[in-house]
Amino acid sequence: MLHVEADAPATGRVPRDDFNDGEPLRIAKVAERLLLTWGPSCMPSDDDFTVYSGPLGGFGLHAPITCSTGHLTEFQVPAPPESVYFIVAPTNGVKEGSHGTVRLGGVAGERPASPAACFPVEIGGCP
Repeated sequence: MLHVEADAPATGRVPRDDFNDGEPLRIAKVAERLLLTWGPSCMPSDDDFTVYSGPLGGFGLHAPITCSTGHLTEFQVPAPPESVYFIVAPTNGVKEGSHGTVRLGGVAGERPASPAACFPVEIGGCP
């Protein structure tokens, strides 16, 4: 059973997309692991992050790797044997923010959230 606090604030987005500047998602190989790092959310109430991964060419098929990074803007994963993409979404522990933007026909829009999203997605306007 999923419990949602209706008065919890909407969440934002991790910077570096069509809407915000900031530190982009970076990936570095450390031994047999990948270190993902990124900047903070544009919303001060977002104090944690979810991390998703999916197969390249299968955009929209991302699934959660973790629903919390322990309030850190970094996360390590084993280096996958296949080509994958990663998405980091901010969360306030009740709601989850943007999974990024996509361009379709020259128009930017929100990337669909994972069907297995960790939290209900509600994106607010960034200050």
